[in-house]
Amino acid sequence: MGLRGMFPVGLQYCTALTSLDPSNNKLTGPLPFDHTNYFPHITSLNLSFNNFSGTIPPTIGDCSYINVLRLDHNQFTGQIPQNFSQLDRIKEFNVANNALWGPVL
Repeated sequence: MGLRGMFPVGLQYCTALTSLDPSNNKLTGPLPFDHTNYFPHITSLNLSFNNFSGTIPPTIGDCSYINVLRLDHNQFTGQIPQNFSQLDRIKEFNVANNALWGPVL
C-alpha cells in the first residue's frame, strides 16, 4: 500500500536527518518551500516515483551537503531552479520524467 497523501510535515522535527527516501509511494501535492529548515544536514534526498506536483522549491539548492538528489518520475513543472548549480557536492542528480525545462547544473 505505501505512503499516501501530502509530504509529511512532521518530518520538520527530524533536524538531524541526513538521508530521506520515501520513493515509490503515492505522495502528492507540492513540496514545502521551507524544507531546508526541515533538513539542514541532508546528504541524500530521493523523492522519485511519487506524484509530487508544482514547481521544485529553489530552497533545495541551499542544501549544501546534498550528494544525491532524485526527483524523477513525478509531476513537477516549470524551470529547474538555477541555484542548483551551487550544489557542488552532488554526485547523483535525476529530474527525468517531469515537465521541467532549463539547464541542468
